[in-house]
Amino acid sequence: MITQQPLIAPQRLNLMNGFLALLKKPSPIEISILCYSDLNPWKHPTPYEFHFSEYWRPKFEVIACENDLSFWDFKDIYTDGDIACHVTLINQSGICIYGRAISETFPLVPEKDFWDSIIWGIDYFSKLDGELLVTGILTLLRSYKENKAIYSKAQAGEWTIGLVPIRYRHIIKNVVDSYNNEAKLKDFLASDLDNLRHYVINQIKDHHWTNGKR
Repeated sequence: MITQQPLIAPQRLNLMNGFLALLKKPSPIEISILCYSDLNPWKHPTPYEFHFSEYWRPKFEVIACENDLSFWDFKDIYTDGDIACHVTLINQSGICIYGRAISETFPLVPEKDFWDSIIWGIDYFSKLDGELLVTGILTLLRSYKENKAIYSKAQAGEWTIGLVPIRYRHIIKNVVDSYNNEAKLKDFLASDLDNLRHYVINQIKDHHWTNGKR
């Protein structure tokens, strides 16, 4: 979401309370609110006015209970290295719900910033387990070099099944099926999951995929 003016603390607090009340209905929400002047001209990492995701829900619930307005009274500029990836995806496949057209709002992201954005989140995704493993693995798989585009998470999983080593393909298939609500996520060996994540991370850092016929 893009605003013309920076937000003030009461607006951020009201936004937080509003998103907390949604309780994952109909599905979990992740949103960043940016000021137009922080996007144009392009900056990386990109400043943001507000961010909400389920990752932050526990902390935000404490802030809500304490009615802590000071948390949202930004004294510094906060940036997010992940926004370059999001803006790339918006330019490629986004839908404008209200306001200016995407082409009039979002600048083109330099390829260097895009890949820096992908690598920026690797440490986080490399530590995921449990339920978050599903979207974590698919998020890692989603970015690829050959076609210079971004797949949806499900498309990414289906695309990479034929590229990763054979020993990992059953994991990705189950993750995709689980993401599509077509199967229950299996309990894989921790060593297999770690090896798969390390393989994907190395491919991303190298900016290419190798043929996985092993």
